[in-house]
Amino acid sequence: MSTLRVGLGPLGRRLLFAFVLVAVSSVLVLTVAALIGVGQGFQVATQVNQEKAAAGAAAAAGGAYRKASGWDGADLSRTSAIAEAAGAKLFVLDAIGAPVGTPTGAGHVGQGQGQGQGKGVGPVGGEGVANAPVVVAGARVGTVRLVFETGTGNRARDVAWWWITVAAVVALLIALLASWVVTRLITRPIKAMTSATRAFAAGDRQARVGVHGPGELGELARAFDSMADTVARSERDRRNLTADVAHELRTPLAALQAGLEELRDGLVEPTPQGLAGLHDQSLRLGAWARKDN
Repeated sequence: MSTLRVGLGPLGRRLLFAFVLVAVSSVLVLTVAALIGVGQGFQVATQVNQEKAAAGAAAAAGGAYRKASGWDGADLSRTSAIAEAAGAKLFVLDAIGAPVGTPTGAGHVGQGQGQGQGKGVGPVGGEGVANAPVVVAGARVGTVRLVFETGTGNRARDVAWWWITVAAVVALLIALLASWVVTRLITRPIKAMTSATRAFAAGDRQARVGVHGPGELGELARAFDSMADTVARSERDRRNLTADVAHELRTPLAALQAGLEELRDGLVEPTPQGLAGLHDQSLRLGAWARKDN
């Protein structure tokens, strides 16, 4: 049996393309979903953290307001420390939205920032903003606004995205390798059976698959080898039977031929005994013919 080629055939290439397409699509879908999910998760977590920082700063500002009985002379150093710890600029507004003086490290409220009310996070000039009301004795006396620089918290997100990308590349390589292995496992016995069938049809009764694939392909390869053994055994038995019949018929044929030639040449006279001998040889031939049938 001829040696199988290492390359894939048309069926193998189609199977490999299908496997690769499924693998690449799955990895891409999962990667995109993971990136979006991680991005959304970090965005929500950042928003929550910013709101918590703003609420803490508002509570500290409220304490300073109560202690000073107003914004004048209020010590906002603790409020400023909370803002700095959160990586944000601090803006304190009074009840009418006017900026309140803040200690070192605090920011300055601009025209577009000083009029906002309520609590929330939103982009202002590419920055994240968190507002929290300052409430003292049930009355709102001002607002604390934390302005977070662009990129705050992005480092953790970038690290997470980098690892997701690395995992996607590794998963894709593993998927491609698995696709190649599965394709080889499927196409190898098929190619072996094709080669063995061609050799067997050409007269090579020793041709066998010799490769056992997974599942039904392995059963098909074993069935082919069993069929080839049966055909080879049948042909060997037929040849042996033909040789035995030829050997057994050789003697009566020779005797019948010699007796008929003697009668034809007039070397002997036809006698009942001689004709009976020739008749016995013909009966013997007939018996072998019936046995062969």
